[in-house]
Amino acid sequence: MTSTALRMASLFILGLVTITVWGLFSAHTAVSTDALTLSETDVVMGDKNAPVLIIEYASMTCGHCAEFHKTTLPQIKKDFIDTGKARYVLRDMPWDPLALAVSKINRCAPQEKFYNFADAFFQTHNTWVNAKDPVKELKKIARLGGMGSEEVEACLSNEKVHKQVLRSREVGIKTLNINSTPTFFMGSDVVVRGNVGYQKMAEAIERALRRTKQ
Repeated sequence: MTSTALRMASLFILGLVTITVWGLFSAHTAVSTDALTLSETDVVMGDKNAPVLIIEYASMTCGHCAEFHKTTLPQIKKDFIDTGKARYVLRDMPWDPLALAVSKINRCAPQEKFYNFADAFFQTHNTWVNAKDPVKELKKIARLGGMGSEEVEACLSNEKVHKQVLRSREVGIKTLNINSTPTFFMGSDVVVRGNVGYQKMAEAIERALRRTKQ
């Protein structure tokens, strides 16, 4: 078995264990506003002073998440983020070892390229999710962003990044009660679950905007 295969196998086992353990605690916890404030690991898209903060929890292997990033986010960016009404943060919510690996690659990219990497992986979602050797395909995509094969290997073995991504998932499950992706928060009282399309997302953002003026 190759080193990559061994690593993916270990990630699979770890993923099953952590999902099972966290699942035991998720049903009895309340949403904490502390978990919805910016952390030092968050990468903000848009004006950092924009009144509405949109936080998306997504799994990189989630088809609904990929569809949101392909079809809905570009219009949200144009109408709300680029106009200074909202800022956006993508947080890691990997449900499986492959999603965990892709999240780690995103986090290893230079911060100014974080959303470029995430978008590239979502745009090519079907290619690497269905590949016989997904890591090989991920390396091809990462190379286009300037990350070589050895850098990807080092990233997948990076314990600090590994813990960072798992911590994001832990907060999502144990503190925010997330059980599906994508899940969006615009404050503790405006929550959208699933890829609901542009119109419903826009209505939720407008509702959050009104809350900031009250």
